[in-house]
Amino acid sequence: MKVNQLMSRKPITARSDTPFNKMWKLIFIKRISGIPVVDRKKTLLGIISEEDLIEKLYPSYEDYFFDPLYARDFEQMEERVADVSHLKAKDFMSKQVYTTTEDAPIMKAASSMLIYKVNCLPVVREKRKKQILVGIICKGDIFGQIFRSRLSDQKKKRSS
Repeated sequence: MKVNQLMSRKPITARSDTPFNKMWKLIFIKRISGIPVVDRKKTLLGIISEEDLIEKLYPSYEDYFFDPLYARDFEQMEERVADVSHLKAKDFMSKQVYTTTEDAPIMKAASSMLIYKVNCLPVVREKRKKQILVGIICKGDIFGQIFRSRLSDQKKKRSS
C-alpha cells in the first residue's frame, strides 16, 4: 500500500505569521500532533509539533544556569504562558522537516516516523526544487490500516 492511499489530502496548515495561541488551539482542540507551516503556494517551510509548543512554556537552559530556583518554580511557569503569546509560527517551527512522498510504501513512512521519533510526516511533491505539501500521514493512519487488515484476514480465515 502506498502513502497516497492513506494520507490526509487536506491537512491543517499554518502560515509563518500564525500566532502561538492559534497554533495551540489548532493542535489541542483538533487533537493533532503537528502542523505543517506553508507559504501561499503550499511550499513547506517547517513544522510545529505539540512538543514545540510545550517547550516554549518551560524555562530555557539559561534560566536553569543563572537561576535554578526560578526554573523549578512550576507556579511561575503557568504565568509564563502569557509571555509566549507574541510568538509567531516562524519563531518556533522546526525547519528540519522529515517528509515522505505520495508513492512511498506505507511501511517505509512508518519506519521513518519511528527512526526520527515523529508522529506525522508531511507528504510532499517536488516542484522546481521546492517541496509542495500535498498531504500528511500519521502513525495512527498506518497502524490503524494494518490493524484493520489483520482483523479482516482473521475473519476470512474463520469463515473458511
